[in-house]
Amino acid sequence: MNLVSQRFDFTVCRRVTSIIQSRFLNRFSFLESAKRLHDLIGDYPRVAIGTVCKCRKLDFILYCCKVARKAFPHSWIHAFGLTLKAVPRVAHLINSFDSLACYFPRLKFREWCEKTGLRPFPNASPSSSRSETARFFWNQYLNRLKQLVYVEGV
Repeated sequence: MNLVSQRFDFTVCRRVTSIIQSRFLNRFSFLESAKRLHDLIGDYPRVAIGTVCKCRKLDFILYCCKVARKAFPHSWIHAFGLTLKAVPRVAHLINSFDSLACYFPRLKFREWCEKTGLRPFPNASPSSSRSETARFFWNQYLNRLKQLVYVEGV
């Protein structure tokens, strides 16, 4: 790590986001990674959590976000690949997140269509383009995300 800090001046490039990455589902590894990153870069303005990407263990996601916030109290914290169930639980700990949850339905496509009332691609009207159909699914995803964040009180 000394070699990295000697070759790269972190005060010059403040647009770079440093990522906390550790072994998957290993709390000690994440704690150690967060501490090492803080020792290396100090109170850096942008930090991201990479370990939680597509993780479905809510307690682990919450733990990682708490540790990251404690290690970097004044930083903008971004969480990569959060599941929709995790968003309301960690919204107060992070500043931003991204998610591909709209592309990974847990149900089979036919079951998902019946449950949501949305029409699958083959049954889309012939006049609609592929981009219109994709936009429709994206808007449904955003509506669900708003419900999770605002209705559940976060």
